Amino acid sequence: MLSRSITLKQLRYTPRGVMKDGKAAGSRTLFTGDVDTLVFGKEAQRQAATKCPGGARKAEQELQALKAENLQLNGLLSLFRD
Repeated sequence: MLSRSITLKQLRYTPRGVMKDGKAAGSRTLFTGDVDTLVFGKEAQRQAATKCPGGARKAEQELQALKAENLQLNGLLSLFRD
């Protein structure tokens, strides 16, 4: 059940809640975000994923490219440290 909290203190002890300014709690974790992008539950996550097809795939590809670049940069850095 989603509850609307008035104060941050109330939100801190609410399993799921959203404040008007975008602060939210889910699974007793506090976070901030745009109200349009907040998703709770598996069905909401599935619906959010279908709204941006390929977004997760593109993000995964970018992450892999960054990891490869990080590996190369660490290799270069080790040459200068020796």
